[in-house]
Amino acid sequence: MPAQLGGKHHLIVDNKPGAGGQIAVQALLSAPADGSTFLIAPLITPVLSQIVYKKPGYDPAKDFTPVGLVAHFQFALAVPVTFAESGYPKAVGSGWYSLWARSGTPVATVAAFNRALNKALADPVVKARLDELALDPDPRSPQALEQLRLAEIAKWRSVIEASGFWAD
Repeated sequence: MPAQLGGKHHLIVDNKPGAGGQIAVQALLSAPADGSTFLIAPLITPVLSQIVYKKPGYDPAKDFTPVGLVAHFQFALAVPVTFAESGYPKAVGSGWYSLWARSGTPVATVAAFNRALNKALADPVVKARLDELALDPDPRSPQALEQLRLAEIAKWRSVIEASGFWAD
């Protein structure tokens, strides 16, 4: 992505796994809102954490600024009863990775990174690598990512609440 940003930036990946994404989120929230730190997160971080944790420790609507959608992926749901039989015929096993900045990051910086991300996702080499990882690139605007986040919360809230599941 540095090339898509005009060669002015160096990207350093600092993998912060664990605690359902909490470690990575705290790294983002402790960084300045200047566009120097971003979070690539799976569906759980901006969506499911707000439903499955009683006190997630952050609120994506207040603490994050959407930058763009990276890719979709499919996963299997193994339960004693594949969801249709339990009354959820529309449940689909899919997720996505997205790019987020800390709330307060300048709009121009978010827009520049969104353009760079979307340009990178259109690159044939990047597309081929994502395909190898069973990821489908899905470039979107920050606004479209936020709409997706809200739709996913609405979709999963009833399923999770009906199950009685809590992660903590």
